[in-house]
Amino acid sequence: MKKAVIFMCVLLFSAVAFFHFGNDILIALESDDVSVRLPTSGNNFETYSRTLSTMGRTHVHSKLKPALLDAYKALEKTLPQVTWSYAETGWKNGGNFWPHHTHQNGLSVDFIVPVNDTRSSKSTMLALSPLNLWGYRVRFDKEGCYKQYQIDFASMILHLRALKDSCIRHKIALKRVIFDPPLLAKLRSQPTFHLISDLPFMKGPAWFPHDSHYHVDFARAAL
Repeated sequence: MKKAVIFMCVLLFSAVAFFHFGNDILIALESDDVSVRLPTSGNNFETYSRTLSTMGRTHVHSKLKPALLDAYKALEKTLPQVTWSYAETGWKNGGNFWPHHTHQNGLSVDFIVPVNDTRSSKSTMLALSPLNLWGYRVRFDKEGCYKQYQIDFASMILHLRALKDSCIRHKIALKRVIFDPPLLAKLRSQPTFHLISDLPFMKGPAWFPHDSHYHVDFARAAL
């Protein structure tokens, strides 16, 4: 009985450790391929879920990956106080990616909105867990507020600008940005919106709320 308990504890510990570090391990074992995993974390960014990344839900096209990472690197200088979180991207082999209608070719990325804590007015991260479906169940109001969180529209603009610039350097087309219309209106009202005013924002609402995250599609033709 004692040996069985020890075995189960070791098994449980191994499973927890694998899902915590698994994405990093699997990245180290990757061969040169068209589809690659995004890093679990970097100096100023992290995945929305270590477990779901290990399960393979954060693969992107190999030529898109450096563009995404270079944008984060640029933000280390312009916004050193902000830590970013990326969310779902797609499967290694593409195809149906439930519950999304897109994310099927390694060229779609969801980014969790940067937020400030209204109690301290400082940059923080939206708390993500299975209880709120890693942020996908969080609903911000039309002013960009949810509990103690306020969407940091100014930082979001700088992230999209960094993505825009990085895509130009890497010769990738930024095809579409999806953000809920009421919140897009707030974004447009920011004094720095001119930095990204030429980006192709979708005008209407998507089938699923895009308030706790913004969705970016990149163009296949440019890759």
